[in-house]
Amino acid sequence: MSSYANQFHLAFPRTASQGLPVEDFEFATTPGRLTPDHGVVLMEFLQAEFSSHGLPAQEAIAFRCAQVSELMQPHVESVVGRQAMLTVGTVSYNGIPLIANCDGELHELARSTHYHVWLTMPWLEIVDFTLELSIAVGKGLPTDRCSPLAGYPDAMQPYRWHPLYVGAAAVEVLLGAL
Repeated sequence: MSSYANQFHLAFPRTASQGLPVEDFEFATTPGRLTPDHGVVLMEFLQAEFSSHGLPAQEAIAFRCAQVSELMQPHVESVVGRQAMLTVGTVSYNGIPLIANCDGELHELARSTHYHVWLTMPWLEIVDFTLELSIAVGKGLPTDRCSPLAGYPDAMQPYRWHPLYVGAAAVEVLLGAL
């Protein structure tokens, strides 16, 4: 089992240990694959959603991982035809935490705002709508080449995703602390 798979599986009992309901998640017995066509459809929706509020997508998406992932979950599920799990954790780049590692309780993590949220598919590919854009905006870099990241996280070097909690209830704890 891959590093990401191990951590993702451990996120289920960790979420339950916080007194939160854990959604049923049907792991795929055969691998699926997110395609560029899926990405085009999802980005069109995302851009239309935020431009309808009068905001450029870059300004509306950066640093809003929980809100954007929660918004996009049903659209990813509709486009791909499978369940996607909201996943809360941290991210590192070449082994250096981009978001400080925190193995504490979810409420502690929420107060610190040192977390990241993305979607995990049943075959353990991830969809991360905000990471590249948040990094670029935070460093004052151009955002025109930023895009959502999708794929098998153990193969997406130099990034490394570290799942800690799963599900809508965990994301609601985060959003309630904002």
